[in-house]
Amino acid sequence: MKKYLLTTAALALLSNTAFAADLMGEADRPAIDWTGAYVGLDLGGAWHDGRSETLTNVAIHSFDDFDDVLGGGGGLLAGIHAGYDVQYGNLVMGGVVEAALANIDETFDDGANDVLVESQIDYVAAAKVRFGYAVDRMLFYGTVGGAMTNNEIVVTDRIDDRTGAIDQTLYGYVLGGGAEYAMTENVSVRLDYSFHDFGSQRYDFNDVNIDFEDEDVGLTLQTFKLGISYRF
Repeated sequence: MKKYLLTTAALALLSNTAFAADLMGEADRPAIDWTGAYVGLDLGGAWHDGRSETLTNVAIHSFDDFDDVLGGGGGLLAGIHAGYDVQYGNLVMGGVVEAALANIDETFDDGANDVLVESQIDYVAAAKVRFGYAVDRMLFYGTVGGAMTNNEIVVTDRIDDRTGAIDQTLYGYVLGGGAEYAMTENVSVRLDYSFHDFGSQRYDFNDVNIDFEDEDVGLTLQTFKLGISYRF
């Protein structure tokens, strides 16, 4: 009888221990599995910052204010994204590609020298590696990768009544981060920030009939985007 009671108690203890372990396992297990492919839409805003060197105006005195047109243009952007994530425990790693149409511009009117300078960015694209940490339905992540954009600079010399435009394709790197929330197993929303640095590019205004010396222009771009994704 004693052996029977001991055996019964041992079995009950093992059963309770296994049940508790199952509960702990469920608690540790993430509520959403982030593994899989996804596509989505983005909407947000952006602003650029620029710097320039060596600009002089051969035809009309000197022009030292080119930085003013590069120093604070902003606008809206709308685009798409697609990616794939793999989850290991709470760690999530993957890749994502993004492309957005943009309306980011700035204008500087130097009335003293009768010069009008305009800067325009029409699109931004990037391919990034994404790494993050999942907590329940939240995913906190960072990104790093390569980026591409265009920058058109239009210079109007009102004294000589001439206009020249240079449209450059720029390449650089992008760093960022954000947070994503899984509303359901298939639908998630995210808030994303990215910093893009496109280095310096040579703009030769003499090639477009404007009497400026060659200009080295550097460009950085920051974006904030709200996105929604459908996960497969």
